Amino acid sequence: MAGPNTGDDVISTIRTENEVTDRLAELEAQCASLAADNVMLKAAVDDQENRSRRQNIRVIGIPESEDGTNPTAFMGSFLKEVLGEETFADQPVIDRAHRALATKPPPGKPPRPMLVRLHYYQTREMIIRASRERGQLSHKGKKIHIFTDFSAALARRRAEFRDVKAQLHQAGVKFGLVYPAKLRLTFQGTVHTFDNPGAALLFFQTTIRPATERPDNR
Repeated sequence: MAGPNTGDDVISTIRTENEVTDRLAELEAQCASLAADNVMLKAAVDDQENRSRRQNIRVIGIPESEDGTNPTAFMGSFLKEVLGEETFADQPVIDRAHRALATKPPPGKPPRPMLVRLHYYQTREMIIRASRERGQLSHKGKKIHIFTDFSAALARRRAEFRDVKAQLHQAGVKFGLVYPAKLRLTFQGTVHTFDNPGAALLFFQTTIRPATERPDNR
């Protein structure tokens, strides 16, 4: 037989459970809000980091010993030689240049990238454009690659478009990757922009590929 306080105990238990549920929901909402704030803060920090790099380039393939004791002076003559006098009548103005901050690799291993800060943003744009137009670059028999120096986080985001870019290139579709990480393509006279590689790939598979594989488009 139930005691005289059983009803009150049940009500108290239900009230406590409701309070716990409400508190849990409140904590979950706070957690979600903090997570969203954290994402926004990370994005803001990454954006500031990339803005601070807007005059930088990353050069891959220069042997470790080649830059000598004055990498800044070396890179001025190097860029003029590799990109040609049609790009630079005089050596580009460079604020500083140094190897990426990593342990020097042993002989036979790929050299560390060279990080270069140009004095003018326009010079960086000129270098990136010229390197694309000239295709495969080389210096003293070594393949050279020149890239914009993005943060690691942004570089990963941009790399996520690699597969769909390869398929667009194979299909002959004009495209470009615009800052910070958006794929812009032109298909049948219309410009499409994607900030999600999955959405871009889906568009290629459902719209571009069927159209380009039709006999009249071959």
